[in-house]
Amino acid sequence: MGLRAVALSLSGILAAVISTKIALPKDQVLTPEIIEGVYASYFYNLAILAVVMAFVTLVLSKVIAKLIRKGEELEKQEAGQDIATEH
Repeated sequence: MGLRAVALSLSGILAAVISTKIALPKDQVLTPEIIEGVYASYFYNLAILAVVMAFVTLVLSKVIAKLIRKGEELEKQEAGQDIATEH
């Protein structure tokens, strides 16, 4: 089973949980008050979570780029040491 399949399965489960959490009971009528009370806060929290995830992604991309640069520097140092030991 691939990582993509696992990610798709988990996103489907998460979507099902979220949709049941914000679903209204059958006997409740959709009014502006309900929209503000239930859905506005839900989508506000979702927007905050999206901003936090974007920030985490940006920070982690910087960390990964730094690790890659460090790895390339170590490879260059090892290559330089290999050349020095061959002579």
